Amino acid sequence: MTLAKSQQAKSPMSDAPGSTAPPTAGRWQGWLIIGLLVAGMVLAYLVFPRTAEDRRQLLSLLGTSNKGELMVPPRQIQDVSLQYADGRPWQLAEQAGRWRLVLPVAGDCSDGNCAHLLYTARQVHTRLAEKSPRVERLLVNVGPPFSDAFQRRLRDEYPGMKLLRAEPGALAALLAEGAVNPGERLYIMDPAGFVMMAYGREHPGGDMLTDIKRLLKYSREN
Repeated sequence: MTLAKSQQAKSPMSDAPGSTAPPTAGRWQGWLIIGLLVAGMVLAYLVFPRTAEDRRQLLSLLGTSNKGELMVPPRQIQDVSLQYADGRPWQLAEQAGRWRLVLPVAGDCSDGNCAHLLYTARQVHTRLAEKSPRVERLLVNVGPPFSDAFQRRLRDEYPGMKLLRAEPGALAALLAEGAVNPGERLYIMDPAGFVMMAYGREHPGGDMLTDIKRLLKYSREN
């Protein structure tokens, strides 16, 4: 009898060979891992930008290696009414998905800054070589109509440039640069219509070329 009682006293599982601790700690570790994963997903949802404009704003806060002046926030060109020379509306939705070099001018672009930027846009576009079809040049007139002589010059020396018109006040308000005269800034606009970088005569053409090449490299080709 004594031997039987002794064996019963040694029978708890905690003393048996090969026994394990209760699974409570393992369950808590599992829930902790799941909780961390869920928290990471929620944080990514809250922090990661969900729209193209949000991404650009985040880049401007983090800093980029761009050479031009970053437009913060980017300006949406569709907020301005653009027309062809004959009065037909220019609608972004009807255009091919291209990056665009946009030069607002007042009339015949006769001053030195405007002529320099007009030339720079052409040279940058040409030096893109096989990538040039992904880019388009827009000359947006916010002044009096172009003279016949200037239009001939554009056809002869700047083929491929698209000529548009816009209300000067509306375009100045969009770009938030009322103190900047037309012809003093050349802009890069993305395929979605956001004007995102600006360049003046103080920026070498190589700066714009570097920026547009990088944008083309990291953007999807349509």
